[in-house]
Amino acid sequence: MKNLLDNISNPSDLRKLNPEQLPQLAKELRAFIIDIVATKEGHLGASLGVVELTIALHFLFDTPTDLLVWDVGHQAYGHKILTGRKDVFHTNRQFEGIAGFPSIKESEYDAFGVGHSSTSISAALGMAIASNLKGETEKQHIAVIGDASIASGMAFEALNHAGVSKANLLIILNDNAIGIDPSVGALKEYLTKVKTDKRLAVQNNIIKALNNRPGNQSVVVTGRGGGSALKAWADTVSEIKDVKHAYNEGVMARKGIDL
Repeated sequence: MKNLLDNISNPSDLRKLNPEQLPQLAKELRAFIIDIVATKEGHLGASLGVVELTIALHFLFDTPTDLLVWDVGHQAYGHKILTGRKDVFHTNRQFEGIAGFPSIKESEYDAFGVGHSSTSISAALGMAIASNLKGETEKQHIAVIGDASIASGMAFEALNHAGVSKANLLIILNDNAIGIDPSVGALKEYLTKVKTDKRLAVQNNIIKALNNRPGNQSVVVTGRGGGSALKAWADTVSEIKDVKHAYNEGVMARKGIDL
């Protein structure tokens, strides 16, 4: 079978694929990450858990015109490989090599320089508000944040602001129930219950409460890797990408898939 990843230098190449080819690309991308990081240091598990999500985002959105912000950035290895750094990915975190986290100095696809948690929603919201002021109402702004990072004050301040703004902002909650260590606390308990009780997700949604203008809503897309997860994420993001206000989406990932 032809190796799809060999012919992808940037997201424009990715968008030339048929949707049916994306699960195969996900397998190849995950194997590529494992092969490199197995002999180098790096954040392996986090990036493996979002391979399908990464492909779906770059396939459906017009990056780098649409702005994609990864919280912390330790899960962005797939993003780097698909955005022109595949041939130098072996230098990741090495002397004079590419950075271990997204860096605006390194690529136009890295919309925000990260490395610390909980900054993504504020950053993407600021970009979205700036786009509105410039009349760029069609531009998309996406923040991907984990269940550990979203528990911080900075993230909740941004959610509070986004919920009353007219910003064109998509917030993706990457809920894998683990940060550096397994997640703890009341928010973690709430998110665990939401994943197992659909009635709670509809009736008592804490994220929806913060995103409180009429018509706003949150959805949860579940997936454990592979073609079914990619299709679920791609279908949902495709449905909501043209919504012109702040929007929250949740995905359930499994850290370290295929390890």
